[in-house]
Amino acid sequence: MDKKILMTRIKIIFESLEQINQFKDLTYTQFLDFKNFQDICEYNLFIIINAMIDIVNHICSDLDYGNLDLLSDGFKVLGEKEIFNNNEVNNFINMVSFRNIIAHEYTKINKKIVFDIVKNKLYQIEDFIKIIKNNYLNE
Repeated sequence: MDKKILMTRIKIIFESLEQINQFKDLTYTQFLDFKNFQDICEYNLFIIINAMIDIVNHICSDLDYGNLDLLSDGFKVLGEKEIFNNNEVNNFINMVSFRNIIAHEYTKINKKIVFDIVKNKLYQIEDFIKIIKNNYLNE
């Protein structure tokens, strides 16, 4: 497996998390008052989730875990391989669904959901990185 690919995607995730973390202390009213904050958070969440998808797809491809038809399939496969637990798989699949809303239904993005993710759910992304590092990047 090409660990450089994994590390490059993890670096992208960290860079996007830094962008989002600038807004963690905003109130919901402040968040709604500035569309730029919303845009930065939505764009960087999109980038993060795409990088997470790239990581799991790369792992599944390199380890010959079969064909992946949907963007969420890699998370399911790594759940079956007991890399992720059921709760993590469900969280990551929800992230892919949210990513699809950002990409395809961008006029319907629920700002309360974006705000909740920024305030309360970024730890799930950090957990993802720890799991990947522990399972695939340790020497």
